[in-house]
Amino acid sequence: GPAWLPICSIDTIRLRCWERVMSISFYSVASKPDNESDREKAIARTGILAEPHQEKFHSILDCVRGALHARAAAITIVYQDSTYLVSALGFDAGIYKRSSSLCAHTILSPDSLTVVPDTAADERFAGNPYVDTIEGIRFYIAAPLLDENGAALGALCAFDQKARARDADLACIA
Repeated sequence: GPAWLPICSIDTIRLRCWERVMSISFYSVASKPDNESDREKAIARTGILAEPHQEKFHSILDCVRGALHARAAAITIVYQDSTYLVSALGFDAGIYKRSSSLCAHTILSPDSLTVVPDTAADERFAGNPYVDTIEGIRFYIAAPLLDENGAALGALCAFDQKARARDADLACIA
C-alpha cells in the first residue's frame, strides 16, 4: 500500500492539541472579609437561606435586567463556602461555590458598586468557570446588600453574555 507520510511532527501535533483543547487561565478567589463571623451571624438571623427560591423579588430583578439590558439578574447571599442565589431571573437560582462567585468579590467593597464591563479582561474573573465558556458571563454589575450595621451579606447583581463599553453602555448608572 501507499506509504504514510506525516505532514507535521509529533511536537506540532501536541502543540496544536494543546492550543485547541487546553485553555489555562487563572482567576482570583475572593478572600473572606475581616467581619466574616459577624456577617455569618447576621445572615443566620435573617433566616433567608431557609426559604426556597423567592419569587417575591422577581419584579425588582426584572426591572434591573431591563434597565441594564442584561440577560440575568439575581439576589445573592454569600455564606460560608457557598453563594446562594435566593432569587434569580435568566439564571438558575440555587447554591453555587463561593470560590467561583463573582458576588464574593462584591461583598469585599460594601461601600461601592462593582462594575465589570468585560469579565474576560478583568484579572479577578478571567478564567472563572462562569466566564470562561462560550455562553459565559462577560458583563457583571452588582450592588452589595447591607444589613443595618453595614455588613455586606450578598449582592443584587445583573450579568450578560455581552461585554459592555464602559462609557456608552453604562451611562444609565452613572
